[in-house]
Amino acid sequence: MEWLDLPPVAADVAVRDLVLDSRKVTAGDLFLALPGLSSDGRQYIEQAVAAGACAVLAETGDALPVTTVPLVAVTNLKDQLSGVVSRFYRNPSEHVKVIGVTGTNGKSSCCHFIAQLLSRLDASCGVMGTLGNGVFPDLVPAGNTTSDNLSVQRFMAGLVDKSVPWLTMEVSSHGLHQGRVSGIAFNAAVYTNLSRDHLDYHHTMEAYAAAKAELFHSSGLQHAVINFDDAWADLMLNAAAENQVNCTTCSVSSDKADIHLSDIVFSPEGMVANLHTPWGEGRLSTALLGKFNLSNLLSVIGVLCLQGFALDRILALIPELDNVPGRLETLGGTAQPTVVVDYAHTPDALRSVLGALRDHGGQTVTCVFGCGGDRDSGKRPLMTEAALAGADRVVLTSDNPRTEDPLKIIEDAMAGIPTELRDHKLKVVPDRAEAIAAAVAEAGNDDIILVAGKGHEDYQEIHGIRYPFSDMREVRQALDRRAAS
Repeated sequence: MEWLDLPPVAADVAVRDLVLDSRKVTAGDLFLALPGLSSDGRQYIEQAVAAGACAVLAETGDALPVTTVPLVAVTNLKDQLSGVVSRFYRNPSEHVKVIGVTGTNGKSSCCHFIAQLLSRLDASCGVMGTLGNGVFPDLVPAGNTTSDNLSVQRFMAGLVDKSVPWLTMEVSSHGLHQGRVSGIAFNAAVYTNLSRDHLDYHHTMEAYAAAKAELFHSSGLQHAVINFDDAWADLMLNAAAENQVNCTTCSVSSDKADIHLSDIVFSPEGMVANLHTPWGEGRLSTALLGKFNLSNLLSVIGVLCLQGFALDRILALIPELDNVPGRLETLGGTAQPTVVVDYAHTPDALRSVLGALRDHGGQTVTCVFGCGGDRDSGKRPLMTEAALAGADRVVLTSDNPRTEDPLKIIEDAMAGIPTELRDHKLKVVPDRAEAIAAAVAEAGNDDIILVAGKGHEDYQEIHGIRYPFSDMREVRQALDRRAAS
């Protein structure tokens, strides 16, 4: 372990890999024993040694056990972890160009659009985020939007071994606040937007925004692409400027931004607009729906042009972009109602998606949604307000109740909603499968139904158990039953 500059007792130990979870230790691993949010790794040192750990690196503490392998106590190990891990994996972010995307909504879409375009520009790209980790398009589901620092560095080292030159990753506020991306040399960072979410963790919007802004303070960051239309854009621009980062702004509504649009046309087939950039002008055409996707595309265009790719090549490929799983996925139509499945799970996301359905010609719109348990309960009535404002009919149901009572979550979501709206526009169906079935059965052939909140997820979490559940599957079955009736 000479790479750690440790005392002689540990310096000559040969380490196979680094491990944070004692249950995953195998022979030759170095166990990193740290206090965490829900448990303290120092309590599992003996189990790690029994499993074959060759040495232990532990946060200093009063009750560290005597072990048969070298144990080195380090003060503030958590703060030094990113450096330890990066050195062990030979600083992989120095050999892969890393593009980080942060914001409340749009992270997954931007990352997947970047990966799709890079793959079509003959450059393979790794992806880390909500929809999984891997080399695009072969992704494996991940537990968090942003994995722990050790997993991120190990993943990047794997990309280096495979000669994959690019990585695009979603960077969550939790990941930034908890140091999961510390020690990563980001080449470029994208900011999409900020709206209410995760206040159960951050408590205030100011703290939430400050966590997001940390990405733009990253050491070595070269480029920042900022959504100029967002209310928190100035905070991100100032953070990037303080770090002497080259900033590029984009906007779908203001010609003051470096990248902007004019003459936007929405249709059921997609969107077209005139594009204006520092690299030239062109015609932007996409089959994607929603003004928010125009914003996502401007960010993607900006970050790729900053990497030296030609604007005309990018614009030629954008019409070929595939939709992102669980984001405005469409089923039905043609003598059936059109059903759109989307991951929208914040008030702002609901407003944006429902607005998009109106922009593209939606007539009567029904919104099926629920609120997640063990998360920011304050946004629940705000989501109902957004649904009632944007849809003609609303079916309130369950999402992932987790450890909470689904009926209590629904009650929270209805708090403050006027009785008249409850009676005339709102229907409560707690069982999500039944809610989707009812919405499809009761809709007209020309109606649009938005099923919001879970998108790509293939489970419903109830009391710690993830039961198989897919909005897409439930919609298909409901449409089949309707067609057969």
